[in-house]
Amino acid sequence: MGGRVERCPNGQHQAVRFNSCRHRSCPRCAYRSVESWLDAKEELLLGTDHFHVIFTVPSELRPLWAWNGRVLSDLLFDVVKATIFTFLDDPRHLGARPGVLAALHTWSRTLVLHPHIHCLVSAGGVTPDGRWKPVRNGYLFPVNAVKIVYRGKLLAAIEKLLRGNQLRLPGGWNLGHAMGALRACARKEWNVRVEKRYEHGMGLATYLARYMRGGAIKNARLVACDADSVTFRYGRSRRGGAHGRPRDAVMKLSLEQFARRWFRHVPEKGQRVVRSWGLYHHTHRERLEACRSQCDEDPRKRRRKRRPPHERRCPVCRCLLVDGPMVPPDWLQAPTPTSHSPPAVEVSP
Repeated sequence: MGGRVERCPNGQHQAVRFNSCRHRSCPRCAYRSVESWLDAKEELLLGTDHFHVIFTVPSELRPLWAWNGRVLSDLLFDVVKATIFTFLDDPRHLGARPGVLAALHTWSRTLVLHPHIHCLVSAGGVTPDGRWKPVRNGYLFPVNAVKIVYRGKLLAAIEKLLRGNQLRLPGGWNLGHAMGALRACARKEWNVRVEKRYEHGMGLATYLARYMRGGAIKNARLVACDADSVTFRYGRSRRGGAHGRPRDAVMKLSLEQFARRWFRHVPEKGQRVVRSWGLYHHTHRERLEACRSQCDEDPRKRRRKRRPPHERRCPVCRCLLVDGPMVPPDWLQAPTPTSHSPPAVEVSP
């Protein structure tokens, strides 16, 4: 993409700042998109408490997900939405429709496939007659019952797709293998977590924003890279380091392994990884504003801590860096090809 050389006016430092590629999985190009999204959500969210709910897909379904990621991600959003509203529309629990923001997250800290959805749910909703009804008790809904309903809805939907030949089967699988995986999932307890009430909805929205832009790993986690491997941090080691302090756990992967893991989590073109439901959907703006006037809003719960403007400074003398000569894109520096034959392309499923 090319770039520009940045230099310290005192001659202490020099570096290349590359131009933005504007891809949503690029960690360098995500800042403006995330900030504009958060600005919009700061105007949207209610100034009330929120809950953080996580719905996880069991490991037995990950081979199917690897071959049908787009289809199953849309299906997972539909099932999570139906599960949440099945309980919260019920008068025995809330009897009102809340506002929900949901974000798809497909990777673990080590970049292996681990699909799950994070949901931000308002601690209250709008009743059928248009009144705001808050969550009075200390919990959102019974988690054990939610696990059973979520499991049943998702397995039934996947089975319907399998019997309709609408899913690709992994290599070596047939319909019997797939149905066996569904039966194994039906016998185990699924992981659904409901965190305690959180006072600041914007804090949770900032957490969800990490998943909509910037890719599966940020630059700060990269430790080293050479011609053969990439080393990155993925958490805290259980074994303490010097003086008993926890130390970072690091993983070293070959370039091929790292690229395969990273590219698995790049969304397809047009795929939506963040969705709004209930009061936070764009078709419910009038109801949202009516609830905003009824509920006991705290304006501080809608504000977020804004990061200061990024200033590029010299790491040695802390002076502001100045722009130097431009660096042309790679295609302007590439040698003229000597053959007209097309390059070899590696094709993988």
